[in-house]
Amino acid sequence: MLRSLLSGLIAWCVGCVVPTPLEADAGSPTTPVIVKGEPFAFGPVTEDASKSWFLGGVAWDPNPDDLLTARLCVASGDECVRLSDDRVMTPLGDPSQREQKFSNRFCLLLGDVGVEKFVYLYVSNHLYPPPPTALPNTSPTGFPDPDLIGTLVPGTYDAKYWVVTCR
Repeated sequence: MLRSLLSGLIAWCVGCVVPTPLEADAGSPTTPVIVKGEPFAFGPVTEDASKSWFLGGVAWDPNPDDLLTARLCVASGDECVRLSDDRVMTPLGDPSQREQKFSNRFCLLLGDVGVEKFVYLYVSNHLYPPPPTALPNTSPTGFPDPDLIGTLVPGTYDAKYWVVTCR
């Protein structure tokens, strides 16, 4: 009995430390997440080489003030060669979701009918300064130049890919 009273008294005197849940600071950086490929889910895609078609995606970022930039590129060694200019993603009804679509005759750009090509969608919320060779007054972009994806800042981007075969 005395032991129970003593334990209760010590617990009351010391107090109980209950950690409060950690909440993300609204201004803290978050990694964007690609949640959907359009019009095809990420993975294998076979398309007619003579047609124009689009690839795109929807990304999630809880900070509506983040500027999300999308890049569509094809893997080539250590590089990811752009298939289009980088584009700012546009908000959807939910401010945490943005989308971007790239339309082109991709099979003409990819070449090699019947050969699988890894086409990546990158989404970044980090702004890189323009390269030294850029024209004056060039705005920062979501991706560094040249096309060396390995130079992206970790935790500031997401990437998904399609395996595209043109027939």
